[in-house]
Amino acid sequence: MVRISYRERRRKRTLSYFERMQQSKEYIHPIFNPWNYTPVKSKGTPVLLAALLASFPQFLYQLTNTSIYSFTSTFAAYFKVEIVTIQIIQHSENIVFCIVGFLSNKLHARLSIPGCYILGSFLIGVSSMLIFFSTSLYLLIFFRIFASFGCSIMQTATTPMLNFMVKEGKLERGMAAHDIIQQFASIIAMIGGGFLASEHPMFLFGISGALGIAHSILMGFFMPRFKINKGAKINLISFFLASFGILFTIVGAAFIAIGIGSLWLQIVFFVSGLILLVGFFVYDVQYALNHHIYPAEIFSPNAVRFLSCIFLLVMAQQSVSWFQPLIWRLDFGFSSQVSGILQSIVEITTALLYFMFPFIIIKLTNRLVMQIFSIIHIVIFTIGIVFLLKFNNIYSIECFYALSNISFVQMQLCIQIYNTYSMDRKYAFITGSLVALASKLAWSLGTALFTTVQRYTGYDLDLVCAICGGISIFFMICCFFVASFLDVFKWEMGRIGYKFQIQHEDSFEDDEVMQDIMNAVNRLKNRSLTFVLKDKGSLVHALAGIESQIQSSEEVGETTCLSSEIKSKYEIMDVSIISMTSSDLQ
Repeated sequence: MVRISYRERRRKRTLSYFERMQQSKEYIHPIFNPWNYTPVKSKGTPVLLAALLASFPQFLYQLTNTSIYSFTSTFAAYFKVEIVTIQIIQHSENIVFCIVGFLSNKLHARLSIPGCYILGSFLIGVSSMLIFFSTSLYLLIFFRIFASFGCSIMQTATTPMLNFMVKEGKLERGMAAHDIIQQFASIIAMIGGGFLASEHPMFLFGISGALGIAHSILMGFFMPRFKINKGAKINLISFFLASFGILFTIVGAAFIAIGIGSLWLQIVFFVSGLILLVGFFVYDVQYALNHHIYPAEIFSPNAVRFLSCIFLLVMAQQSVSWFQPLIWRLDFGFSSQVSGILQSIVEITTALLYFMFPFIIIKLTNRLVMQIFSIIHIVIFTIGIVFLLKFNNIYSIECFYALSNISFVQMQLCIQIYNTYSMDRKYAFITGSLVALASKLAWSLGTALFTTVQRYTGYDLDLVCAICGGISIFFMICCFFVASFLDVFKWEMGRIGYKFQIQHEDSFEDDEVMQDIMNAVNRLKNRSLTFVLKDKGSLVHALAGIESQIQSSEEVGETTCLSSEIKSKYEIMDVSIISMTSSDLQ
């Protein structure tokens, strides 16, 4: 008898597994790992590992992004430009974010979501490394456009990517871990960036570039891929309407904020952009015959409501995000190090409270969370304005920033989860791109609006705080009223705020129920008489009745209609009638 070595047995097992993966219709092996030895599994990846893989490139992007906008005055001095000119970098990035956001669902279908992650990680790393060697603001803007392209194709796919990797029911924890990682990027950038910026503003870009390239290589070893869909195409008319609409809108807003060109030119750019955007949505949904960028099914009244919520929320919060670093540097005259430490205190406080956010969401309905925290946000801004005008000191400003940031992050996380669970699974990443689009567009318009207020008030701090705070309160009041009309779904049963008379069916839930029914039928076909249905208590008795009927039909040979029992007694969903005879049980 010939003995086979352990290495040979392991090689045969590996080849066998590799052959099975090659035959799979959905997944193929990582780029640099044909043996598919990877801890990343569909619905079986640990939450922390999944969050690290999905979040680290965005962590690096956030690291450099926070460095630029936390130390705006330092970068303005380095490039010898005015402070308001630095926001051109972010406006340029947001143009790319929004345009790619429109097309991200097509890119994800064409390249696959894991493929987009690997490409995005590589672009962020290489662009950051090239910025490290550049000395011109124009080169910085040019390379940041490539980095923002890489980040945008990942950001719109973060939720579906985590949903693909983590176990069922763990998405809230995965999203919370993802947001914590992003928060730590802000903390590191504010503390470490303050010291590095005083020496050389570009050091952080060099570090991020090296780490980004290393991470993209590791993704090539660990990240399984979907097969590429070569049939995904783009409607060129929709593409041009969306691209020029975003371009003109953001450029017009930036011209108004910075004061470039005449007033008529600024208005023409801005209004033309809005008209083109409206034309895009009307054409793509109603008149485009082939290759819609967005299916008409996703523009339900509920989808429009939560997109409006994220838009209003980011617009309101931008008064805090843009002016906080400027107040420390210009008003109080603090150094980069002290300014970074003060800003990091707010981020650390928010990061520590991230751990409680998933527990809040699983106890309350998403609509109730949005309503409660909208009111809290309004109260925080009202008290904050009074304190800023009457007690203009470090402690009151720091407390105001911390509380507003905590409330903002809770609502942002709520919308991310709500967006994924309230839509059909096949549309989750498309609506994710819409959420990112609304968020980035709101950032540009909010920054332009509050910068315009600052410019026309002659940089009077008290007047700026009063006007900007009032505008933010108005946006949050609108957000509260819009959130009051968000739907409550059956998967929120058991949470505070759930009422049977306001529940709504949705396709995501229907898919889950249908899958459970089919699993039960398959097990019964295999003569498995024990079936436990997890998290679907309302169906357990129905399936038990089905089992007993099938057993009786085996004796008398009669046909049994499975789904009619569920539909008539439990009114769960309208499915096609499934018939089984005694021969099906053999």
